[in-house]
Amino acid sequence: MYFEMPVWRNPPKADKLADLVALGDRARPAKGGQATPGLGGQAQNPMIYVYAIRSLKIKYNYVGITNNISRRFSQHNLGYNKSTKPFHPFKLILSETYENYTEARKREKYLKSGNGREYLKSLI
Repeated sequence: MYFEMPVWRNPPKADKLADLVALGDRARPAKGGQATPGLGGQAQNPMIYVYAIRSLKIKYNYVGITNNISRRFSQHNLGYNKSTKPFHPFKLILSETYENYTEARKREKYLKSGNGREYLKSLI
């Protein structure tokens, strides 16, 4: 039986797709930061960043979490992120560093709440 592969209507550009797949997006370590093979049995503990960006076009804020803030900021400005693509370019209005994902996630959730949004407005 003959089977054809489906054709994408708008395939992603190869370089963008490769960048996103190769670099990843989420900062959370697998299984809560357990030891990673090849690192001498020590747990990998990168710094985690909570950030807020503001669109230069219209009144739109975005709060996110990452392990590489410069890469993530450039992804937003280049339109790689589906939820922020219509609003780019952006400026960085807040960047905070945390040692573990749990604390960073708590702060991210706060900044996405009503009080957190008011706090972000006060920074602008």
